[in-house]
Amino acid sequence: TQEIAITTNTLKQEANDIQNNSQEIDSIATASQDDVSRFNDTLNGFASRAEHSVKEAKYIYDALFTSLVKVDHIIFKHNAYVTILNEDVDVAKSFGDHHSCRLGKWFDTDGKELFGHTKAYTDILPFHKTVHDKVLDTITCIDSKSCVEPKSKEMVVSNMRDVEIASFRLFELFKDMVNQGNP
Repeated sequence: TQEIAITTNTLKQEANDIQNNSQEIDSIATASQDDVSRFNDTLNGFASRAEHSVKEAKYIYDALFTSLVKVDHIIFKHNAYVTILNEDVDVAKSFGDHHSCRLGKWFDTDGKELFGHTKAYTDILPFHKTVHDKVLDTITCIDSKSCVEPKSKEMVVSNMRDVEIASFRLFELFKDMVNQGNP
């Protein structure tokens, strides 16, 4: 009977050891689960911040590009005014249509892919075309050296007013397009 008691005590001790080990494993598993959960939260936070950073970078890129295009068009208009006032035939030949400038090339390719789904993108074309068409119409007076003569004054002033109005609207549409393309 003493052997049975020893065996029983040994079994009880092993059962207690197993229970203690089980509790320890349970504690380790719970702690590991907490660590994994915290890691997952950290990873999700990082992913969210990275996604936000990508969106911000795209918005900044788009805004900078449209600023560059605005500068291009300001220079285009300045060159038109100078060319008209100086009646410079050679420079007049360098003016192109709305497909030949940086915006026109971008509009027909990357712009369509990036912003073709926005209303502002589709609204840009007629204003951009007007800027170029009105300058091209105006510089026709250069061949006859009549741009600064009274007979051409009304045409020059009217066309360049249209250029300025279309340009102003174009600049507003750039801002709208960037905002619509980067919700």
